[in-house]
Amino acid sequence: MSSFASFPPTVFQGSGDLRDWLRETGASLALALPRYNRLAVLRSGATPQKQSSEAVRDDERHDSDALAVSLHTIETPMKLRSNAERLFVSTRHQMHEFTNVLSGDATYQGHDSAYILRRSHTTGAIGAHDLGFGVDGVLRFVTARYNAVAGLDDVHSFRLRWQLSDLREELLGSDARLTGMAYDADDRPRFAAVEGIQPSSNDSTSTTGGIVDVASGDILASQLDAPQHPQCYDGKLFFVTRGDRSLWWNPTEPAGEPKRIATLPGYPVDMDVLDGCAIVSISATPPDRSPKENGTEASHHAQGDDLRNGLCVVDLSTGDVIAETHVADTLGPISGVCVLDDALHPTVLTADDDELRRTITFATDQGAVYHRLPDSASSTSGDKTEAHAASANAESTPTSAAPAPFSGGSIDQLDLDLSEARRRDTRVRAGQPYQLFAGQMLAKDVISRFQELLPGRFVRRVKTGAVSGDLPLVGVVAVVGKRPIGIAVAAIPSNASASTLHALSVLPAQRGQGVGTALLQRLEALIQTGGAEELQAEYRQSNSSRQALERVLEKSGWDAPRAKRKLYQGDRENIPKPFLETLAKRSLQAGELFSWSDLTTQEKQNLQGRLRPGAERSIPVPLSPFQLDATVDYDCSLGLRHEDRVVGWMITHRLAPEVLQYTCLYVEPDIRGPGVGLSLLAEAMRRQAERTDIPRFIWMIDAENTRMHRFVEGRLASVIDKQDTLLHAVTRF
Repeated sequence: MSSFASFPPTVFQGSGDLRDWLRETGASLALALPRYNRLAVLRSGATPQKQSSEAVRDDERHDSDALAVSLHTIETPMKLRSNAERLFVSTRHQMHEFTNVLSGDATYQGHDSAYILRRSHTTGAIGAHDLGFGVDGVLRFVTARYNAVAGLDDVHSFRLRWQLSDLREELLGSDARLTGMAYDADDRPRFAAVEGIQPSSNDSTSTTGGIVDVASGDILASQLDAPQHPQCYDGKLFFVTRGDRSLWWNPTEPAGEPKRIATLPGYPVDMDVLDGCAIVSISATPPDRSPKENGTEASHHAQGDDLRNGLCVVDLSTGDVIAETHVADTLGPISGVCVLDDALHPTVLTADDDELRRTITFATDQGAVYHRLPDSASSTSGDKTEAHAASANAESTPTSAAPAPFSGGSIDQLDLDLSEARRRDTRVRAGQPYQLFAGQMLAKDVISRFQELLPGRFVRRVKTGAVSGDLPLVGVVAVVGKRPIGIAVAAIPSNASASTLHALSVLPAQRGQGVGTALLQRLEALIQTGGAEELQAEYRQSNSSRQALERVLEKSGWDAPRAKRKLYQGDRENIPKPFLETLAKRSLQAGELFSWSDLTTQEKQNLQGRLRPGAERSIPVPLSPFQLDATVDYDCSLGLRHEDRVVGWMITHRLAPEVLQYTCLYVEPDIRGPGVGLSLLAEAMRRQAERTDIPRFIWMIDAENTRMHRFVEGRLASVIDKQDTLLHAVTRF
């Protein structure tokens, strides 16, 4: 299970009405998020009547309106459908069957429904959608690739039940596609949604979308813009049209005319029905359409429609949208939605959930038995544990809760023994099960609590102020018992779209077992949920753990690291003073030098405005002079004015008492000339020699600044005693 209890709930927004509707119906919703590889379960937050005093597993979080959300890993979930006993989830090439193992008053760790993965059937890439259950409970679905209705087969990819070609030939255009099917009371295909029907034999060039009565071959409705997902409910036929974002109902007789119920606040993607309401997943962007149809879509946007990714609940009798919730744009549209009826607090155990391996259920003549293995037993077969029989009057699961890898709680709950975190003879054996705990902390608190586990460079940067102690961080800690074995820490994105990985560390004895990858991937999920579009990391090529870090980044799908800056280190006493004085004089020809401490408030505001995207005379953000303000060394940092405006700077930072870093050198393009940038560098170096007692320096020069590299490695080679490269890696969500 994914634990999000301590992270800001930004995935689902505007969910108060949806919470109330779910509470009234006593149901929950299952959603497919293929871009995120997650199945989301939304519930009202109400407590089931049959819930025991047992603590609920920490696999969920609540938004500000108490809509509870739990996320479960499934690779590219697309469509889904459920009844009281089963939940089916289709992916690109498989059909997963989850069985609700609970009945009556039985609960599982506080959940009143527990859908556990039992079978995965490989169908191939058939484009399964419009999943449903027949009167006998057998799954049926539409396959887009074969324009057919099908069911699962024990031997083959699927069993054919009906094909679009079974309709009269004169009804179909050459590009006809089956986009949905509704069934009659006897579970026979009855109403087909079709794109590309031929409504008139006299006009062979015109095709349209429509609803066809399979039994009679009559066209019930035509001239529809991409009809989909027809469903029979309460004696009527309901469907959506994707092109014009509409929900319709249609009489089941040929003489009836379709009636528009509502215009949806997004392009419909999937639909389910419950208690007189349609639950429709919607997309902010239209599907791929032909150029002719795109003109229609453009007109909708031109009218100023505020289209979003999310869900809406529509009253089928009035057409009113009675509830909505929106998802973060980074997650993309919800590809599938289904109702989990009579399930106030359901859970789902997927193949990637370690809880699945230790949750055992079996049938006896006396009823079902629910058994949860302890941690030490999930990978062995000989451990003796106690099983608990289910009954209406007794709790059906063990009350002891063993720690489960990848499914811990909040960092705030941790009671850790850090005294042996760095000992090589740690008693934590390789291969032991571990938990992941996630939460938010300020940088100074992370250092205070986890210093023995963190990389030394990150600790120094916080203590020296290079990283603010008040910087909000999100962290994930891997723990065995009370002993931490690894940690991952990143900045919480605020207005920025990118978050920064500040630390990823695993004890040497635990490396090579996937702990680092698990830490990073959990951290990525939290950061992405917080609204970031990417996570980036910077580290030095000389880092002793670089190869191990890059293996984890590669396994997690990050872009290959690239050189961002070259670092040159040396001693100031080795720099010839006459050489510096000669270079520094050149800058006077380009303008007026000034100490950075003399920058005026107005000048600072002007520069900050030019850091915004699209600003006039914009400044690249990596060259901002306002980086790491807390550690700026004003003795050596300086600026360059030209015609009463700031046109350049050389900003230095004191990384340690004995090291001055030359961080940011910039000159506006129209001011650049022979030696201007070098003059700024030389003047800062002269000030270091004359005004400070700092013996060492680090020059940071952009990797692409070949001219500066040639100068430093040529003219100043004698004063450089160490070189390094700052590498940059990124993953985009």
